[in-house]
Amino acid sequence: MPVLALIAASALVAAHWDKPVVGQDDYPQTALLKEKSAATVLEILTDPEGKVVKCTHSGAVGDKDLATEMCEIAKRKTATPARDADGRSAYGYSRTFASLSLPGTSQGDEIGGVGPTPDIDFSVASIPAGVSTPVLVSLTIAVDKGGKATKCEVSSNSNAAFGAAACQQIEAIGFDKLTDASGNAISYVRPMTVRFSLDEKS
Repeated sequence: MPVLALIAASALVAAHWDKPVVGQDDYPQTALLKEKSAATVLEILTDPEGKVVKCTHSGAVGDKDLATEMCEIAKRKTATPARDADGRSAYGYSRTFASLSLPGTSQGDEIGGVGPTPDIDFSVASIPAGVSTPVLVSLTIAVDKGGKATKCEVSSNSNAAFGAAACQQIEAIGFDKLTDASGNAISYVRPMTVRFSLDEKS
């Protein structure tokens, strides 16, 4: 069984966009005229050239049609490609919170308090003195064709100790087995946010 490697240096790179993949500049004119607003989580797969090859959405709030259209907007964008631990361009997967809203409208106010959530939540019995809770850790994960995490990198602005703990937990988690447009199994790189919260029972 492969051992999960905690990467100390920046090796893995998640696919990313220079600005939000769906932003206010992308607001469809029809949705603007009808004062439609929506927020959703986009699950995006990019190929080694940074092209969006798959997009689905979940947890939509507000106008469902606008939430669906956000995937079509994302598909028109090209990301900076993901890179694996060897520096080669790779498939990238991300769960990205996206919203298009008009403050002061009924739907705009409905989604005003909606925001991104962590990919994983862990409850812990104690937190070291001087560390504010909850603790958020940003990771970049390499996942093989079988859905197994093979490498884990902690971002430089995250708590190193909690980052190491998060990577240890990630080793036991099974991830989605993804395929390319032709249905072939692929390995990929994905960013993750892990939240450590103090167990209320403690």
